Amino acid sequence: TNLLRGMAGLGCWCLMEEIRAVQPGCLSVLAQSLSTMCRAKAALVSAEAWSIAGKADLEGTEFTVRPSACMFLSIRAEHYRGVDMPESLRSLFRPVRMASVDMPESL
Repeated sequence: TNLLRGMAGLGCWCLMEEIRAVQPGCLSVLAQSLSTMCRAKAALVSAEAWSIAGKADLEGTEFTVRPSACMFLSIRAEHYRGVDMPESLRSLFRPVRMASVDMPESL
C-alpha cells in the first residue's frame, strides 16, 4: 500500500508485470487500494479538477491522489483465462491485446 500511496501522490504510472505471480490474498488488498484510488480520481473528474490533487483515505491514512496516477497490469495472453484474479480487481482494468510488429512489412 505504501507503493500505491507514493504512486498516487506523485501522479506516476506503474506497471505490474506478470500479475499471475502475485498471491491471491495480495491481489485482494491491491483491489481494495486501487478501488480507493479510482474513486478519488473519479471525484476529480466529476469536479473537472484535473490540475489539482484529491485526497483519499486508505487504512486510516489520508493520502494525495493526482489525476495522472495510473496502474497497468500485464498478463500473457495464454495465461489470461487461467489467472485467479478477484473480480473486484478484474473490474478495475480493461483488457488490451498487443501484437508483435512485423518489422520488414513496416519498413
